[in-house]
Amino acid sequence: MVSCARGGRSTGLAIAEIPSIPYTPLDILEIRHRRRESALTQLVAAAARSGVLRDPDVLLETLLNRERLGTTALGKGVAVPHAHSITVSRTHVVLGRSVHGLDWRAPDAEPVRIAWLVLTPSEVSDEQHHARVAVAVSALRLQRQRQRLIEAASADAVLRLLREWNAWMP
Repeated sequence: MVSCARGGRSTGLAIAEIPSIPYTPLDILEIRHRRRESALTQLVAAAARSGVLRDPDVLLETLLNRERLGTTALGKGVAVPHAHSITVSRTHVVLGRSVHGLDWRAPDAEPVRIAWLVLTPSEVSDEQHHARVAVAVSALRLQRQRQRLIEAASADAVLRLLREWNAWMP
């Protein structure tokens, strides 16, 4: 099931499975904030609304601590925060888009416009968690693809792009 968050409301959509990576639900939202900490709060809140977190506050603190150790911004307007944690009850992804960009302390100092939060329960293998993170990084590698994701008019359009690139991890 894919939940497309728009103004606090979610719509369920079914998507096809890619055999190599098990089904992963996805939320797509517009990030309203400009600071990394506030954006992470919004991303975690979206995951909490989807019912995949045992303790959203602990997860948020974990993500913030990770950012203090070193940024999850990759550069070129992309950040891929992720957690393989006991606070996560089910695998989930939240794709956040920011029209204005976020101060995420990226290595190239560019504002982050796409934040792809990957959440995996601790009982899932490291290999599967890292495969989900790798899919996110791969999907956002090309500037043309990043721009198309940012410009997509709707959550459905974002999903179509991810499927087109074989980047969706059902």
